[in-house]
Amino acid sequence: MIDRIRKPARLGVLVIGSVSRDRDRGARHEAGRPGGVVIHASLAHAALGAVVRVVTRVRASDAGRLLAPLRGVGVAVRAHASRLTTTCVNDYSGPVDLHELAACSDPIRLDDVPVAWRAPHVVQLGPLHPRDVALEVVDGIGGLRGLDLQGLLRGRTRALSAAWQAALARCHVVQMNEHDAAHVLAGDTLERFRERAGMRELVLTRGARGAVVVTAHRRIVIAARPVVVRHPTGAGDVFLAAYLRARAARLSPERAGRLAARIAAAKLASGWDDALG
Repeated sequence: MIDRIRKPARLGVLVIGSVSRDRDRGARHEAGRPGGVVIHASLAHAALGAVVRVVTRVRASDAGRLLAPLRGVGVAVRAHASRLTTTCVNDYSGPVDLHELAACSDPIRLDDVPVAWRAPHVVQLGPLHPRDVALEVVDGIGGLRGLDLQGLLRGRTRALSAAWQAALARCHVVQMNEHDAAHVLAGDTLERFRERAGMRELVLTRGARGAVVVTAHRRIVIAARPVVVRHPTGAGDVFLAAYLRARAARLSPERAGRLAARIAAAKLASGWDDALG
């Protein structure tokens, strides 16, 4: 399905966040598989023809195996050593997907990003835990900046820190899923939250019910593509990747949302297992 999607102009993309060792709850295998925003989003960007660079942190002994999918498709990776590798235990058995952090990597700071990489067309910030990406990175990187809030809400309170709330105004596109929305909106409507936080566009993903895009002028409802879900992990990361790429290519928010829904459906159906090894 990916090959039949019209590819936007070739753009430079930077994805920042820790790579995850993903495990399924109850599974006997202990090695885990590559996961996290940097895996799912970067593979989507690469499939769409972008020049992709990744800055991440991972324990040295895990780096080769977990980052192999990216290097296999030509993604340039700057992997910095971490005491621990971010480890996520996934549970898809209930009505709501659960993702429990078992370990967290050290923070990624602006100095970890090569100076030559700091002016991409698109930067996708993919923190998997509240300390994953330092706030200084938001202001130090140019380009169209997109941020998914899910990783920043992992913790006992599931609350967005005051510092990150203030940083939302420096992000062009902010995405959250409907299960996290109640913890973020605090009674606000999507429109009021977008205006108060100051971001240009707010994306709410709703699983099989599609997505909602809120801009300064309108609310856009994006229908989900009917699909048999075989590979649920990373669909939101792929949606934001495709949306950012489309917006950078000057597609309207509505067209970008529809394209993102199409590409996310491809991820849900196929999982790109060949790429993930």
